[in-house]
Amino acid sequence: MTQMCKPAVICLAFLFLPFDGTINREVRPVRRHGPQSVPYVPFVEIFQVSIDTTEIRLPVKEKEPIATVTVTVFHQNLASDQQVTLEVATEMIDPAGGMSVVYDPQTQVIRLPRGAGGSYVATVKVSQPHVQAKPPVRLVLLATLSHPSAGIRIVNDDPVSHRATITVK
Repeated sequence: MTQMCKPAVICLAFLFLPFDGTINREVRPVRRHGPQSVPYVPFVEIFQVSIDTTEIRLPVKEKEPIATVTVTVFHQNLASDQQVTLEVATEMIDPAGGMSVVYDPQTQVIRLPRGAGGSYVATVKVSQPHVQAKPPVRLVLLATLSHPSAGIRIVNDDPVSHRATITVK
């Protein structure tokens, strides 16, 4: 027959164990498996590209703008002033080589103030059309962001929503 210790006996046994007043506990670093935590960086993106005149009829005055491109850039809350570069350029001309234009300005630095998220609207004038092919000529322009400052990152770099089209007839 087995004899069981009673709780009072176990407590008395601990009273007679040697104790120097310290607890020797080994501290080990916690190793976490999986992705490391990355600090959050707010983003900036091109929200919309629009053009005020999508169809141009020849002849046009060479020195006057034929259209104005409006690029809306959205950004999240910013802890400090940031900046990013906006560029508008020709992506495609149909027929190829059928036309050239000048963008003013083609590249511009957008300064984003610290504070609440919001949008910034940039405009670019399209001028000096030089049509080499028989109309209609279709020009597709593309807006892109690059060179973000250290406290911001570019997202939605998919150019589908960054295009606008001008047709010359």
